[in-house]
Amino acid sequence: MGFSGAEEVARPICKPSLELSLVVAPLTYESIAEALTPGSFLHSYVRWGARQTDAPLAFHLACALSLGAAIAPPEMCVRPGRGVPVYAPMWNLIVAKSGIGRKSTCIRLQNQLLRAVDPNLLGHQPDSPEGMAESLSQQPTQLLSYSEFGEMLAKSRMGSRLEGLRILWTALYDCQPYQRRLSKSTTLIEHPRLSLLGGISEPYLARYTTDEDWTGGFFSRMCVWVGASEHTPPDEGPDPGAFDDLVVHLKRVQGRKMIAPSGLTNDARKLLHFWADAKDRQAKDPSTSEWLRGCFTRGQEQVCKGAMISAMLEGRALDTTWQLDVEDIRVGIVVAESSIASVVWIVENLCASPYQRRRQELIGMLSKGPMALPAMARKMKLPRRDLMSTL
Repeated sequence: MGFSGAEEVARPICKPSLELSLVVAPLTYESIAEALTPGSFLHSYVRWGARQTDAPLAFHLACALSLGAAIAPPEMCVRPGRGVPVYAPMWNLIVAKSGIGRKSTCIRLQNQLLRAVDPNLLGHQPDSPEGMAESLSQQPTQLLSYSEFGEMLAKSRMGSRLEGLRILWTALYDCQPYQRRLSKSTTLIEHPRLSLLGGISEPYLARYTTDEDWTGGFFSRMCVWVGASEHTPPDEGPDPGAFDDLVVHLKRVQGRKMIAPSGLTNDARKLLHFWADAKDRQAKDPSTSEWLRGCFTRGQEQVCKGAMISAMLEGRALDTTWQLDVEDIRVGIVVAESSIASVVWIVENLCASPYQRRRQELIGMLSKGPMALPAMARKMKLPRRDLMSTL
């Protein structure tokens, strides 16, 4: 599967050699092509985005999935066979170098399309955890969009105004009823359906995340996309009618009653369980980094979300009872494998940066007991100013 006439929108680069695999971003057109059945909404959206910017094509796929997650009804979910329902909302994080990755451009294009479909689905960035809960109590289904997610990470550090927001989001991820009681009021969210779409530069990701973010479940809930730009938009520019076609398609899907899948076909279930069991074994392997275990164990959720959203966008969820089939699961596996490849790249590169190494050394010293700043600076052989920036 893939683009018909792919040369119009993608000029595939050679796969990196083993020696270069740790310095070259992992996702190319070939990484996502199997999810892009010609004529499908995902295919049409990626094609539309590729005619406007030279951003990695994988970023457009992330944005298209976020659109589907945003318009999905609250009851849209599937039970993959292990008892816990998986709902449609997704957290997609685009990671790129500032200025040249075009992550903000991709997110702006997605926001433009979502506003044209239903502006109420695009939420406002919260100023506090309480504000987030209040917003969801009024609009339970919404997509929060961050062109620079690093700003949110910086503002939600310990001791900051938004401290607690990451924990709140994590509690909302599973889409279960949520109640927040304050001294004078109680906020109840019966059906929270929060999706996230963010772009972040590599230095911000390295600086404003902690071990707990990766090992405690916050980032393991995200579908992460690290891509390589590999095409040039055609000289004729955007197709003026493509935007309207995408809006009409989304409104047509959103405007009709949608039915959640009743389950998976036998072959689809076998394929999902075969893939998920392999990832569980990788997560349990003693050689696997603690930072990677979460993305392996939650891989099944990403497969189900990608499969369900793709099928829903094709109109499979309208009018009649249906099941996820093998082709749906294959789309979901492309999504999950893309995220896993991106997280592996991040752990092997950004987590090995000088900043991260200094921070890990500092955490190791502090775990043995309190230490004065001058003593820490002497032991780490750092100016106090650099030490403070590491805290």
